[in-house]
Amino acid sequence: MDFTIDAFQRELKTGIRKQLGVLGPAAEDPEVLWSALSELALPALEAPAASGGLELGLSNAVVAWEELGAATACGPLWSTVFTIDCAAEADPGSPLGGALPGLLSGESRAEVTGLGAVGPAADGVLVRLDSPAEPFALSDSGLTPAVLGPAVSRAQVRQAAFLVGMAREALDIAAAHVREREQFGHKLVDFEAVSFPLAALLIDLEASRLAVHRAAWLSDTGRAVELAAVEVLAGAGDLLATAARTAIHVHGTRGLLRTNRVARIYLRARDEIPRLGTPRALWRRAGLLRITGGIDPDHRAAIC
Repeated sequence: MDFTIDAFQRELKTGIRKQLGVLGPAAEDPEVLWSALSELALPALEAPAASGGLELGLSNAVVAWEELGAATACGPLWSTVFTIDCAAEADPGSPLGGALPGLLSGESRAEVTGLGAVGPAADGVLVRLDSPAEPFALSDSGLTPAVLGPAVSRAQVRQAAFLVGMAREALDIAAAHVREREQFGHKLVDFEAVSFPLAALLIDLEASRLAVHRAAWLSDTGRAVELAAVEVLAGAGDLLATAARTAIHVHGTRGLLRTNRVARIYLRARDEIPRLGTPRALWRRAGLLRITGGIDPDHRAAIC
């Protein structure tokens, strides 16, 4: 396993960063943002080539999702990509099976409800295509829990990458601030009470990034990924909560202003962290998987 970012992934990161940077404040407009995400072909990034996708795998997709997290730009992409993941396995004549071409091109988008940390049944997950259309259950498209489970795990890995990107952005802003801000005649970074917690969080950030890439690799190589996906999402949620809180703290009062980027990241984190389950629920799920033997053989050998 080599999780070093390769040349293609660097180009992918740069392309997303440039595209979103050009949008500027206009990225707050959902329609403008969705147009940009579609132009980047992000809905089709992982989909099978036979279905019209790019088939680049989750290992490349998590690079893109980290950049989206750093820009806090997602819109309906996560739910649309999850729906595409399911549509590839849906009955061709079902409501979901016929929607795949439009979802891949970005002409359609999806809204998903009912996902969580507990591995929901297919009839508990509702999909709405192109609001205000009526939602329907994934079970109506012939999807079984055996198909839904891996799709949920991949969604968890994507969301973990998104949270890692948000945490990275918060820490980058905090690190830049403490290198410039002075108090008592010294830069804030010179105070150990400020610099040490930030340094520890940067280590945690890199550990979380590597864990996300490992989970993506497990998925792409057909290995068991459920446990790894749950754990990386729980860890990324804890990381973002601490990183956003620390970034607010080192900024002092100005960190509480909504015009401050770290304040907006902190507020967005409240919605993004529990999107697919709270860290507490995810850690509980991970513990249950370990107790019941839900550990892939490679991971079992690594920890024994």
